[in-house]
Amino acid sequence: MYNESTSTQERNSPYVFYWLCEASVISDNVNIDGLYKPLPFSTMMDGTTEIEWLMERVIPRTTTGIVAGEPGVGKTWLVMDLVLAMASGVRWLDRFDTKPCKILVVDEENAHVLVRKRFLSLAWKYKQYEMLDNIDFLVGESIDITPLEHPRIGMQPSADFTMLYNTIGTHGYDIVVFDSLTRLHHADENDSSRMSAVFKYIKKLMDDFGVSCVFTHHFNKARGRNNNRLRGSSDILAFPDYVLRVETDRTHTDISDTGVCVEHGKSRWGENTGKFFVKLQQANSPNDRELITISTDDLRAAILEFLTVARSKREVVNEMESKGLAVQRVDYMLRTMVTERVLFQPSKGYYQATGSADFDDLGDLI
Repeated sequence: MYNESTSTQERNSPYVFYWLCEASVISDNVNIDGLYKPLPFSTMMDGTTEIEWLMERVIPRTTTGIVAGEPGVGKTWLVMDLVLAMASGVRWLDRFDTKPCKILVVDEENAHVLVRKRFLSLAWKYKQYEMLDNIDFLVGESIDITPLEHPRIGMQPSADFTMLYNTIGTHGYDIVVFDSLTRLHHADENDSSRMSAVFKYIKKLMDDFGVSCVFTHHFNKARGRNNNRLRGSSDILAFPDYVLRVETDRTHTDISDTGVCVEHGKSRWGENTGKFFVKLQQANSPNDRELITISTDDLRAAILEFLTVARSKREVVNEMESKGLAVQRVDYMLRTMVTERVLFQPSKGYYQATGSADFDDLGDLI
């Protein structure tokens, strides 16, 4: 253990390096003499290979994930609905099975009244399951988990982190949701070493309590559709086990109108689930909201069925509107299907399914 009489040579020796851990618990995998205990292959392989999914194919136990998007795109609505579904143990968005979880929501973005209003507008759908008390809240506590730099013993946990650590350990949460990553620390997000130090303590929560952590985060100003749009250093992308990107496109421009695209952009524990589209709509009463998935297959199938003969775009729009489908997406879908050669244009402004075309018409595809 470190004391003032410890010599410089002793401090630099790997055999007494544990003096730096004076305020920490030494790993169970370290002998009393300060050496690690490597595991033989047979010991390492003697254990389960089954993954415990808290949300099927997306959130395993003891992992970290990021839900990222532009400000105002609808990340918080998405995460709130996810929290309600996972606390209840019901299928989320009719796509992902969940396991009932005890969840802590740490919201440093929104006021109490806004958190209350939004959760209540979504909760009507889940109240029948009587498990919503599985959700606890810490709102506006100004928690800052940035490690403190001690001149002698290096990085040490902040008082806020210590309180959070003890709270999570006492209550036995399965998931902790942080809205947002930026509000949880004051480190320079563009500095990999600083963010690595922040994530070190997040990992301690995971390792010690088996908890899964979910953060909301923002995109940077770069254009494109890839994981590298996460704001900050590369360590912000490297650390999480999965990333859900919430984005708009030409036909999905607003979560409360035409919907947004959610894409499973990174998945360390298995194959990603691809992309899907969600929309926030009014439900049974003016104050109730419901997050639903928007099916792109229905529109595509309806267009193919309608275009067994050549028809104009206006005819296609009118037909899709009569079927209650998303007419805002017709133009984009027509262009996409022409690019994929599922449709062709026998004349300007008209479309037809290639499978229904006469042999001579197929020259238009070349």
